[in-house]
Amino acid sequence: MDDYHQYRACVRPKTLEWLSARGPSDWHRLVMDLNWDHGSHSLLWIVSQDECDAGTAQYIFWLAEPGYYADDKLADRDRGEHFQREDYELIQEIARRWVAGRYPTWNHHVFLQVRSRIEQSGVQAGDRINSELTIPSGIDRPAKGESLEAQAPPSLDEILEAVERNSDLTEGVPNEVSEACQIYWPGN
Repeated sequence: MDDYHQYRACVRPKTLEWLSARGPSDWHRLVMDLNWDHGSHSLLWIVSQDECDAGTAQYIFWLAEPGYYADDKLADRDRGEHFQREDYELIQEIARRWVAGRYPTWNHHVFLQVRSRIEQSGVQAGDRINSELTIPSGIDRPAKGESLEAQAPPSLDEILEAVERNSDLTEGVPNEVSEACQIYWPGN
């Protein structure tokens, strides 16, 4: 597709259809492959679901860089200047649901990258980011049931298995959505 607006008009609803027909494990796979240049609409849908795993929400929250949205960024928004509205709404939704206890499960959707993301962010639970956002308690702690400590690099077989497992997603866009929207990735 040549026109980006046509692309978004097709990909967004088709991806949401794909997500709604699946569950937390597929949502997790999409999150891990997503190119954020495609927008955060899929992520917002995922974190708004009652079945969304706490580890998935935690990972998305830190990947969205909540510390970026300090008061000066809200001032930019209020002046009508460049502001990543979708990403900020995503962070706010996760924070609201986290505080309300809406992410009760900690399954296998936990990521090693969370600890390094938290450390890189320079913020932690209880920090006031701006007049609208405070980092929720517990969202900066290691997930229950699975270590966030560094592990040995995966073997070639493990890497190939992961590639095969995610072969139906390119940049977080399900292949069936790419086909329906006539998106052709380099090498396809």
